[in-house]
Amino acid sequence: MQYKMSFFLLLLALVVQNGLAQDASTENLWFTQIEEAKAQAQANNQPIVMIFSGSDWCRPCMAMKNRVLDNKVFTDFAKENVVLLEVDFPRRSQNKLSPEQTKHNDGLAEKYAPKFFPTLVIVDSSGQEIDRMGYQSSLAAADYVKYIKFKITQ
Repeated sequence: MQYKMSFFLLLLALVVQNGLAQDASTENLWFTQIEEAKAQAQANNQPIVMIFSGSDWCRPCMAMKNRVLDNKVFTDFAKENVVLLEVDFPRRSQNKLSPEQTKHNDGLAEKYAPKFFPTLVIVDSSGQEIDRMGYQSSLAAADYVKYIKFKITQ
């Protein structure tokens, strides 16, 4: 009996560790500063995919993150083809951004003027807009990848 319990706990620890490793690797894909994203994009000759989001209050933003942005199909594509930039506007006090990050995000919102959240904006490495789109629950991560590929190869 104790052997089964030890085995179960070991298995549980491995599952949790694997989940945390996946979350960390996904988070490491995202920049939060436009200048850092531009530098990476220019160094790799890649476009930037910016997501304007309300991570802790916008239900479509949460759905897009779960169904698309954190999906392996999307993250595998992003690792090789684009630079990701998160432009977040959380409302809850525990998720509050620093004053510098808030000012940075406000400036990007002023420049790119998203009309709704979430808005995905594709820009070239200098910040020139290529295209934009919102969240469509009928589309899978593979559909977003296909669309982005089409837009960045035109």
